[in-house]
Amino acid sequence: MPGRSLFTASRSGRCGRTDPSVLHFHRRLDENGRPTTTFGHFWNDAVAVWFIRLTRQELAVQDIGFQPVGRWSEPIAVGAAADPGLVAAMLAATDTVHVSNARTVPLTTARAPQPPVILCGDADHAITPAAGVGARDAIEDAAALYTALVSRGAPAAAMAERRHQILAERAQAARMFRTTT
Repeated sequence: MPGRSLFTASRSGRCGRTDPSVLHFHRRLDENGRPTTTFGHFWNDAVAVWFIRLTRQELAVQDIGFQPVGRWSEPIAVGAAADPGLVAAMLAATDTVHVSNARTVPLTTARAPQPPVILCGDADHAITPAAGVGARDAIEDAAALYTALVSRGAPAAAMAERRHQILAERAQAARMFRTTT
């Protein structure tokens, strides 16, 4: 499902009623337990930063990159409605946002890994940055491929097993989010 992520930094200052030096996440889920919007922020005495992921259709090239915040204020406010005061303060302290297209690579319908090229990491199973596990998954993929290569195992089988593990983790996360909302 194509998505869009907006990342920006704002000037320092207290951010609503949240605790300093803690990464906070607010997420909305669809009827299947998948994130449709994720808003995160972090602040301390030196910096305040935030991001939001809004699930939408892919944007044209001219609509990505740095954009005036005013153009995105309404979709950001709607998408991060969990704490309207916090979002309003962050938007007021922000001049520009960086807009980018993010994507999820469907894994359940992907062709099986096969030589001579074995994909790993985001090339094989990209997910929204909001999930927060992409780098970990890529490292675990690399470790599985390394182990297969040095033990003269089958790299394709190693990646097939990694896909199985990733799908199991995603299903478990979806169940957890459905039961905690």
